[in-house]
Amino acid sequence: MKKKIFIFGHTGYIGSYLLKYLDKEKYSRAIELLQDALKEGATTAAEELGDLYCLGDVPENGDLARKYYETAIKKFSSPRAMVRLAQLYLSGDLIEEDERQAYLLARRAATQEVAGRGSNYQNEDIALE
Repeated sequence: MKKKIFIFGHTGYIGSYLLKYLDKEKYSRAIELLQDALKEGATTAAEELGDLYCLGDVPENGDLARKYYETAIKKFSSPRAMVRLAQLYLSGDLIEEDERQAYLLARRAATQEVAGRGSNYQNEDIALE
């Protein structure tokens, strides 16, 4: 019998079942669970997968990070994913630098936040100079 996992949509925190695997650094199992959750429509699953691949928890992979952030943006209009992807484009570390794309994503995220359609990315910092 497959266990259900829980992902809390607006807090950005993942459920304790998944957290157990992340705490023990069993990332391959955590990735499987997040991919299952994404198939079930959990917004934060795509965001968390993107974070895993760009923040160094697993071997960094800019293409996979971008793929999951783009999924969160396309499927769920996630402002948090927009900000994270903008940061990737701005830094140019894991994917090709693209200041225009970074600006457009950051602006779209801010517009959605002002319109009240998202609060998933509290305290995210992005500098557009």
